Order: sequence, then structure tokens, then C-alpha cells
Amino acid sequence: MDYGPAEISEISGSLHFGTLLLPKLFSRYLGKEENLKIAAALKGCDVMELYELAKRGEVRLENILILGLNCGGSISPETARKMIVEKFSVDLDSVK
Repeated sequence: MDYGPAEISEISGSLHFGTLLLPKLFSRYLGKEENLKIAAALKGCDVMELYELAKRGEVRLENILILGLNCGGSISPETARKMIVEKFSVDLDSVK
């Protein structure tokens, strides 16, 4: 699915249910690959981690287009479960 600039606000958010630690995945799977370029939407903490990995020579920043996301912080799993149930009427115990 392609999104244009007008749709960005509809598909983005600042509330996160946990940290994915994407830069560690970049380090593991991209490493110092010279010909592979990617774009990634990252929160500030992920960008800082990515910079640290670059300082250590584990990733090549010139191969990563960073799209910055605003981060309102993370919430606890208990609060996340409550929000999902109330907002989306999802029975989380039935989700696999």
C-alpha cells in the first residue's frame, strides 16, 4: 500500500507499547553491507542506539535513511492491554 504525505498523520503515532530495538536488528542483518540501502521510521531512542552502533563500526549510517518519529514514551503492558480492550474491543486472550 502506498501512502502520500497527506496520509502520514493517519498512520503514525507517538504511543508505543514496547521497544523493538530495531538498530540491533540492523546490526545483525545489515552489518557493514555496502550495497544494501534501507529506510526506517525510528523513535529518538532508536536513533541514538543506531548512532552508537555506527560509532562501533557495526552499521553504515550512509546506507540508512532515517525517518524520525515523535515519541510520547512507552506504557506498561497492563495499561496497553486495558487500552486495546477498551478502544478496539479485542479479547486479548484469544489473540495468538
